[in-house]
Amino acid sequence: MILAFIEQVSLSGKLNPATSIFMLKNWAGYKDTVSFDEAQPNLTAETNIPIHEIENSVSGLIEKNKAKNHE
Repeated sequence: MILAFIEQVSLSGKLNPATSIFMLKNWAGYKDTVSFDEAQPNLTAETNIPIHEIENSVSGLIEKNKAKNHE
């Protein structure tokens, strides 16, 4: 609860930024590092269709379009 208060007063500008950073890093476990998770989901979020099926469909459409343009 105290940490939430520190976050709120920090974001509202009522606490010196250096003080809030120091307090949050030491008490709340905040860090200066950035990490990126490179996980590739198996399903698209909106349609629940496996990605490989979408890729196959798109590939097929591209091939049909190429064949059609060469006629």
